Amino acid sequence: MRSCHINADSYTDNLEFFIPQLCSYVFDDTKHRTLRDCMIGILVEASYASFYFSHRLAFFLHSYEEDVGLSEENHVMY
Repeated sequence: MRSCHINADSYTDNLEFFIPQLCSYVFDDTKHRTLRDCMIGILVEASYASFYFSHRLAFFLHSYEEDVGLSEENHVMY
């Protein structure tokens, strides 16, 4: 992936479409740790290259957070 980009703008534009898939790979514990660490490095580099990309990535990662309040509401019996 690192060798495919020409400049930072096209690099982050191309990666932006794949944010969900790339993050899913990073979160998959069955994948090799070294490869996941490399993917994290690529995402961090892309975030430094583009303010817009970094926010898209942050919003997507935020969606992975567990909403404890929502979980507690689902256990309430009516």
